Amino acid sequence: GVLKNTLVIVTSDHGEQFGEHGLYLHGQSLYREEVHVPLILVPPGSSAADRKVDRPVSLRDLPATIADFAGLGSKHPFPGSSLRRLWDDSDDNDDEEPIRSEVAIVKKPARNGNRPPSLRGPMASVVHDGYVYLRDALGTEELFDLVKDRSETRNLAASPEYRPVLERLRKLHAEGEK
Repeated sequence: GVLKNTLVIVTSDHGEQFGEHGLYLHGQSLYREEVHVPLILVPPGSSAADRKVDRPVSLRDLPATIADFAGLGSKHPFPGSSLRRLWDDSDDNDDEEPIRSEVAIVKKPARNGNRPPSLRGPMASVVHDGYVYLRDALGTEELFDLVKDRSETRNLAASPEYRPVLERLRKLHAEGEK
């Protein structure tokens, strides 16, 4: 009966690249292979097969989720918000929050284009509304449609038809830097 009172969480801190985008291992970039990790949450007293959530979420929300299930509600010191909303039908997909990722292995920008993206300086990404925007330390921008191009092979940043999406995600990126 221990699972009646136990929140089970299975996840990972990062993925791995095996040649995608010409990169290997992890810590090289913020492409999907490195940031899209498994996340399984089994709330107390439920079955793991109850619900599948297809929208992106952030591991940043895990401490708030644990605090919520511990009965602390919103009285906790953690950033993020509880993921409980995803299985108690209080989630409003229209208000999907941007998911931010950052990597800063090298603090100062390096102009060596032969180095992996994260070794050229700090970089960040924003996932929102089916798109991902990536920006490296040199200001190089990439935009991918995660629904049509899950492998992130077609950079849409220079496409005039995607200009409104690019501008919206640039703004979200800038707000995240504050």
